Amino acid sequence: MIIFPISYYSVFLIILLMVNRKYASYFYPYMAASSIIGIGCIIVGLTVWRGFDEFQEKYFTTLLYDMNYREKVISNVFLTFFKILVLIYWPYNVSLKAFIISMGWVMMYLIMYRINYNLTNNRNI
Repeated sequence: MIIFPISYYSVFLIILLMVNRKYASYFYPYMAASSIIGIGCIIVGLTVWRGFDEFQEKYFTTLLYDMNYREKVISNVFLTFFKILVLIYWPYNVSLKAFIISMGWVMMYLIMYRINYNLTNNRNI
């Protein structure tokens, strides 16, 4: 089974934002952290650590991996701009409930990641 980085699943939250801003606001802590960490990873991957793509591809399937360097730069500039827009326009909510819901989202992903890891590593049994 292919598992993508957790930030890819933010698409579902963007759909939720279009449907109901109040419910989407509960994911503000996750979206803010994901955007900040994502921008950091993009900067590190493009400037400091050129082998970051290979490192990331060991753990996740990324959509940008098979692109040439110029396409990656253009895509990452677009993604950085999008992440900045998320930080600016996502409905602000730092309540305890928002943190619990955001942590639940992350925990659900980690459980899926672990199940995928177990299934892919136990095929030989």
